[in-house]
Formats: sequence, C-alpha cells, structure tokens
Amino acid sequence: MSDFPVVLGITYGGHDSSACLSVDGKLVAACEEERFTKEKHTRDFPIFAINECLKKAGKSIDDVNEIGFIFNPMLIIKEKYLRSALEDEKRIEFLINDINRIKDTLNIESTIREKTGFKGKISFHLHHLCHLASSYYVSGFNESLLMSHDGMGEIDCSLIGAGKDNKITVLKQGTRYPNSLGLFYSA
Repeated sequence: MSDFPVVLGITYGGHDSSACLSVDGKLVAACEEERFTKEKHTRDFPIFAINECLKKAGKSIDDVNEIGFIFNPMLIIKEKYLRSALEDEKRIEFLINDINRIKDTLNIESTIREKTGFKGKISFHLHHLCHLASSYYVSGFNESLLMSHDGMGEIDCSLIGAGKDNKITVLKQGTRYPNSLGLFYSA
C-alpha cells in the first residue's frame, strides 16, 4: 500500500450530494449526483457520482482504502437536536418533527455500506475542516490562512485555520447556528 491510498470522499445528507476520489494523494475525479439525476441540488445518495469517480480512475470499490465523509453524524445529533432541545424546550417539537432525518443521520455508515458494498474504513470529518482542507491541500501554498463560512456544519457556521507544512491548525471556531453568516447571505 502506498503512503497515499485510494480515498473516496462522499457528501450526502444535505443538498448537492457528490463524490470525489484521490489516488496517491492526487484528486483524480469529482462529480455531483445532480449531473446524473438531473435534479438540481439533489439530496439523493451519490451512487452515480461514486461510480463515475471510480470509472474515471479505473478503480473499483474494492480498490478503495478508505471513505471520508463530509460531517460527523453523532455531533450533528448531539448539537443540532439534543443540546438545543435541552437548552430550549421549543426545540423539542423540532426534534420530534425531524425524527426521520435523525434516524437517517444516525445510520449514515450503514447506508454507505449498503449502497456501495464497501467493507473498509469509513472516517467522519468535521464539515468546516473539510472546507479548509479542500482549499489548502490543492492550493500549492505551503502556508495559508484558511476561512470557511457557510450555512452550517454540524453546529458551527464558520471556522478559521492556518495551513502550514501540509497540516491544518484550527485557530478559531466561528459562529454557531443559528448565528450564520452563510444563512444570512442565503436569505
């Protein structure tokens, strides 16, 4: 096995489901599911995107060493649903009304395995850290100031970090939901 194995990245569980594949530390393919389903901002599991990434690289799911996922499911459940319900009883109804989404989030790993047949390691990463990594590691810069602002990740809506010598250090966690610059911009 090389130092940089075959890694499949998956975005699923929110808008714009997609996949990307890196081989030997280099991005070789990235596809959004909507290109195959023709449904703008689809939330469908990105099986067509995954298959296209594998095809472009001449790989199969059995060649993949690890799947990286765009967020930490347990952190979303704890922060977005459980903590908020404990802090504000009005959020209990939100939790109850979103019970199917909570179940889907809890079962992400099972869904990935069922849809892909993958038997190896699946790792879950912080959403905003993924944003920082996706810009830093392909930038060509040894040192970078990194910033991510969007609607929300698990609970954070922004993150500031520094990239140096191929490592990312988180400098400051930004705003937390519902205080989101990204949601403000969207509105």
